[in-house]
Amino acid sequence: LAWLGLPVGFTDKFKQIARFLLSFFYSSDNSLAFDRVQYIMYDEVSGATLKFFFAVHFLLPWFIFVLVVFHLIMLHVTGRTSVLSGFGDYDKIGFFPYYWLKDSYNLVDFTCFS
Repeated sequence: LAWLGLPVGFTDKFKQIARFLLSFFYSSDNSLAFDRVQYIMYDEVSGATLKFFFAVHFLLPWFIFVLVVFHLIMLHVTGRTSVLSGFGDYDKIGFFPYYWLKDSYNLVDFTCFS
């Protein structure tokens, strides 16, 4: 019978997330948004939880971005080969200039418009 209480826990978490996002996105000041969330949710969430949530959602895209850039650098340095065709240098596909320019354009586009 314990599984009957499972949806109650899920809906409670969804309500918390919805309250946080609504108050966060409709506020012009982040500190005001944190105060609103704490006012709306009373003891359900603390300031440390909100700061952690904000930090994770701010830092995670940058961490993924660094991993993608590192991956592209490794591809540009080592080249791309097919594992099925062998490991010789004769079947490497060069990245310069087309892929290098394309990736540089995407990098500038990402940093300027994100």
